[in-house]
Amino acid sequence: VAWLIEQQNAEGVWRYPHGGFDLSNTQYALLGLRAASRCGVKVPSSVYLSALKFLLSYQEKFGRPVLFEANEVRGDYKIVWKEKALARGFRYANERNPVTGSMTTAGLAGLIICNEALWSSRRYVAKRRAATRRGIRDAMAWMQTWFSVKGNPVEPPKGQQEPNVVNSWHYYYLYGLERAGILARVRWFGEYDWYYDGALYLISSQSTRGAWPRGRGQFNETCFALLFLKRATSRMNLPPITPDLPAPKKGK
Repeated sequence: VAWLIEQQNAEGVWRYPHGGFDLSNTQYALLGLRAASRCGVKVPSSVYLSALKFLLSYQEKFGRPVLFEANEVRGDYKIVWKEKALARGFRYANERNPVTGSMTTAGLAGLIICNEALWSSRRYVAKRRAATRRGIRDAMAWMQTWFSVKGNPVEPPKGQQEPNVVNSWHYYYLYGLERAGILARVRWFGEYDWYYDGALYLISSQSTRGAWPRGRGQFNETCFALLFLKRATSRMNLPPITPDLPAPKKGK
């Protein structure tokens, strides 16, 4: 934890040793800090506030207006509601790169982790709470809009209705989808049952050698596939996003 805190830069993010940037390092640093916190190691709130400030600024400022079909699983029942949202994702590195599923799940997981860590902090003021809630909601709306498990979804040019799906970072994206789905406590992104669809895809695409992808199994991709199937991410202590209306009574 001391090392991770030391490596966080003034922007609130973690970078590669050579100075390059994408959200990968930041999401894994936050996952590590969260794991340490669950084991009783104290992490200063300033670390999460700094990361949260960057994530909110790095998310797309505008997005397609959509009706976000939200759901949240709480124990043995779930609540469902709808609200207006903007499908705002995250992109790789800079504006020359498109918005992708792999980076959006990374940004979404980071927002949720920071929201949980700061939930009881007096420094987590109402304005920032509201901005974080919108960021989480809109990132989930992006996933609902461009969802796919057959490849890493890429937001298409304006006017195109179907997402572009690419093979690059596909299994890394699937593990990101698992993290985002579990941390957000959701089973569906819109109409898509993310775990069911992803598990069906992985089971059908496993090679005869037991590896992923079929035909040219690789170690990293196989690990990501297993982490998805295992649902290896632990749930949140607090829900990251809640409706304005009160939750229904249990069993309703």
